[in-house]
Amino acid sequence: MPRCWSRRCVHLCDRRPSVCWRADVDIEPKLALLLHLVIHELACNASKYGALSSECGTVKVAWDIRRADGAQKLAIVWSEDGGPQVKQPQRWGFGSRLIARAFESYGEVRLDFRPVGVACYMLIDLERDVGACG
Repeated sequence: MPRCWSRRCVHLCDRRPSVCWRADVDIEPKLALLLHLVIHELACNASKYGALSSECGTVKVAWDIRRADGAQKLAIVWSEDGGPQVKQPQRWGFGSRLIARAFESYGEVRLDFRPVGVACYMLIDLERDVGACG
């Protein structure tokens, strides 16, 4: 049974609510699990090393539905700002590899290590049937 993200705004921290652009979207359970893992990893990294480790830092999450390549796609943008200066990592740890590979069967993910904060761009094909073992 698909899950539905509602029109409720995403808040990662009560003292710094995010601003988001939202759309209703039904997602399959396997995709919901992958999204959970990726968002959890991004939030943990933001709280330990990124924007949420700083009093002035913010995280914005935006998502929308669009048609691309003849299919319905979920576009998600995670954007950090106001934390410590970010540098390109020397090596990719477990979390970075998880984020980069999570949606291989569904679409694409790009991590951008901008000096002002990490950004993660996800474009996920909602019509792709990857099966139970995808």
